[in-house]
Amino acid sequence: MLGALIVACGGCSASALGQQIPTRPQLDAILGSNQILEDFESFVIAPNSAANLNVSSLDSTTIANTQGPGLVEPCCKYVDPSGVQLQWNGNGFQTLNTKTILGNGSIPMIEIYYPSPGVHAMGVDVLGFNGFGYAGAAAFWDTNGNFLGSFPFTVAGGPVPTFVGWQNPGPVGIGMVQIRGSAGWSWSPIIDNHGYGRTGGQLRITGTCPGPIQISWAGATPTRPMALLFCPTTGNCTVPSGPCSGTKLGLGPCGGVINVFNGNTGALGSGNLNANVGPGACLRYLQMIVIEPPGNCPSCSTTNVAQIP
Repeated sequence: MLGALIVACGGCSASALGQQIPTRPQLDAILGSNQILEDFESFVIAPNSAANLNVSSLDSTTIANTQGPGLVEPCCKYVDPSGVQLQWNGNGFQTLNTKTILGNGSIPMIEIYYPSPGVHAMGVDVLGFNGFGYAGAAAFWDTNGNFLGSFPFTVAGGPVPTFVGWQNPGPVGIGMVQIRGSAGWSWSPIIDNHGYGRTGGQLRITGTCPGPIQISWAGATPTRPMALLFCPTTGNCTVPSGPCSGTKLGLGPCGGVINVFNGNTGALGSGNLNANVGPGACLRYLQMIVIEPPGNCPSCSTTNVAQIP
């Protein structure tokens, strides 16, 4: 479909300073199909009720109140820093119209941890019980323990959330987040709809189709195996098998996704390919998928979806 592709890796990728992400649409735009979204709907709990989990740490391997594992998405851990317990709230509990979690220990704080090398961006809805609005703050560290920044926020209380987000797109990403609530309370801010992930870099296509085009990328993890995937349409295919099984794409349906090139991201995580393409490729779509280093979570990442001009 794309013709011969010749790799010519070069250039370097730019990095941005860590900073606040003000809105969820901005988080969605940064992470694209790399976003892992935890909505806290997996725990079985009666409406209008809450359950103390009798664990102070919750990840995808945890068994709490005989439920689990798999209560939450992987590559993340939720912690009550007082070491007492987390609480899962059912639909309708204290007028909240969705399932949520909080730290129900002795201090008004909940922490979120990401395994090394951390995530490039995260965001979470923060809520308060009806009639219990408050002024809170969020603080962020990388996986080496270096402080990245913080900012205050306010929560009105009730079903309308406040969005809290941060990005740190360098090789060492966000490793820990502290979300603090009102001083003197024993329960933490309530959290929901936690999105997080690592980006696979930016993909760009220039040229004229049919004819010669250049496919370039930057910001990917250096020196990693990668593949270019082609599809006539965008979508939400989940890779069904192989080393990237379970990875969500911005292409689909899965039956239309074709692997058109296998290579390496390059020593700087950037490079380019030259191709001569026929009319059948015009206005179709490409996305690059990257196999991350062993032990990384998630095991693969993707670039944005780029349209062939």
